[in-house]
Amino acid sequence: MGFSLSSFLGGAAGAGSRGLEERRVNLQREKETAETRKWQIATEARADARARKKARAAKKRETEERAEMLSLYYTEDQVKDIMGGGNAQAQFALDYATKLPSGQDASANYRTSSQIAEVPPISGGPRGKVSPFTSRFKTTAAALEKYEGGFGEMLAINARNVLKFQGNETKLAELAAERTTIENSVKSYEAAKAKAEPDADTTDIFSGSLGLGRMETIIRQTEGQALSLAGQADWNKAEEKYTLRAGSIGTQQSTVLENLSVLEKTYSTMSPSMLERVELKREIATNKIKVWANTIDDSLINKTFDTLTDFKTAAADNKITPGTVVELQNGSGFYVYTGQPTVKATINYKGEDVIGFLPYVKF
Repeated sequence: MGFSLSSFLGGAAGAGSRGLEERRVNLQREKETAETRKWQIATEARADARARKKARAAKKRETEERAEMLSLYYTEDQVKDIMGGGNAQAQFALDYATKLPSGQDASANYRTSSQIAEVPPISGGPRGKVSPFTSRFKTTAAALEKYEGGFGEMLAINARNVLKFQGNETKLAELAAERTTIENSVKSYEAAKAKAEPDADTTDIFSGSLGLGRMETIIRQTEGQALSLAGQADWNKAEEKYTLRAGSIGTQQSTVLENLSVLEKTYSTMSPSMLERVELKREIATNKIKVWANTIDDSLINKTFDTLTDFKTAAADNKITPGTVVELQNGSGFYVYTGQPTVKATINYKGEDVIGFLPYVKF
């Protein structure tokens, strides 16, 4: 077969023509794709611009409405100052104003940044509960009360640490100082609360669902320490608790009652809940003394007096040891002297009958 130059040239020309056509098609497709993409980008950009414009308009309306709401409670300068910090500040200011007790003026309560509120820092506890902005507002009792549980929590933590570090005298000394600081902080808090709202409810650092557990922790810790100091209990390191020594239940419960009296004095203005708890614990201790006293024999009777008056006089003169079992002449009466407020009774005080506590239990 011979080589045909004309056939070769014709085939090559056809192939070249097809190649050029394919390139033209590809270029046209790429051009259309690019134009489509440009159109899509432009469309999306316009949509985004419209959305941003709409959002700006909505935000402007929201800002104007918020400023208008603030102007119902604050002066023009105050509104500008508040709005300068953003929506969060503005919302806080509105919430503050709407929740104020009747008769109070939010504008009069708003302070500059240099006039921060009298809320004392809670020593040893979490800080930052009052931001520089929120502290520009005069503190209301409602705002202050959110701190009360924090004090109770810190005192309970302190009590748990006292139990945890038994035997470490250096740490125990630190914890004792910490407890004093916390209690002093509560007093500062109460003064600030009274200044903010004289008719505010009584402070209660152990209120709420967690208060009971915190009170029990403190009572357990202080009672154990009191019994230990009196030589009536030992610290059981393995079980992390105090264990009573063998001895007179009357004496032991007198120590328990003494500790309750200390708690009562310490928390008398800080927690009505603690005072109620102390009263309940006092009744429990009294019942334990009665049950024990009714089982003892004559050998445990330590003192005898002719009359009840003689007994009371000796008690008033501190001539009887707490836990002493007393008999009046001829068995006309039997008592366990505790030396602490024990049994609630009507007492004649300076010619008037008042409710008080007798320092003994009759059985």
